[in-house]
Amino acid sequence: MDSYRELITEASKFLKDKGADSPFLDALLLMAYAAGDISKEKIITMYPATVPADTKAKFKEYIEKRARGIPVSYIRKRKEFYGLEFFVDESVLVPRPDTEVIVDYTLKLIRENPNLKRIHDVCTGSGCMAIAIKKNASHSIEMSVSDISQDALSVCKKNSLSILGHPLPAVVSDLLLSVNGKFDIIVSNPPYVTTEETSKIKQKGSPEPSLALDGGKDGLELIRKLVPQALELLSPGGYLIFEHHDAQAEESNKICREAGFKQVACLRDLAGRRRATVAQKPYEPD
Repeated sequence: MDSYRELITEASKFLKDKGADSPFLDALLLMAYAAGDISKEKIITMYPATVPADTKAKFKEYIEKRARGIPVSYIRKRKEFYGLEFFVDESVLVPRPDTEVIVDYTLKLIRENPNLKRIHDVCTGSGCMAIAIKKNASHSIEMSVSDISQDALSVCKKNSLSILGHPLPAVVSDLLLSVNGKFDIIVSNPPYVTTEETSKIKQKGSPEPSLALDGGKDGLELIRKLVPQALELLSPGGYLIFEHHDAQAEESNKICREAGFKQVACLRDLAGRRRATVAQKPYEPD
């Protein structure tokens, strides 16, 4: 008979051999899910106990999925972001801690200036940024979202209802082309992975949508389109804040300056990597 400890230990070794970054944690979380979606702390207290046959079968199924490259978040259908739990499926990217730097900076801006009330999240995906900003804002703000994928907006609506209690205004749009209105802040985690790297990711079996990853030959094609569109929709003095790779920071800054933004800077994550660019629209035209 197999105990929880034995099965988790065996599975973590198997996942390690398959190249998983955090094999033990993955195995622990998947066992907790298989055992009735209980906490991983509870599973640890159950280590000596024998695993029921149905739980063992589910656990084996989940471990096999993880070994094929399916993220734990997709298997469990949820991911924590900014202290909130979000539903995720294969129509959206799994929220990542790197993106929290944009939420932090946006909340800082609206704390310092309560007049920054109209905020839009483009390429919203699961809605993690928009919902986290809305949930943690120090005063009432008008938050809206857009995405090219209707399936992604359905996931965003599901998360909005469960976390905020109401849906956010949403529109299907290729970047900002179908978005109307003026905004004080526009935030985005646009596709910025190169086409070549996206192909490699998909070949490894990742189920994350190419639509949310592929940023063209150098990863910056959509950013080049987004920046001037955002400039048009921002109020004077408004901010554009978008995510990118550390290696894309200098070019992203250059794109913003050439489009007409004046105050441009990088935002760094806890590891010191330049994970986002913030650009302010001039108050007066040149």
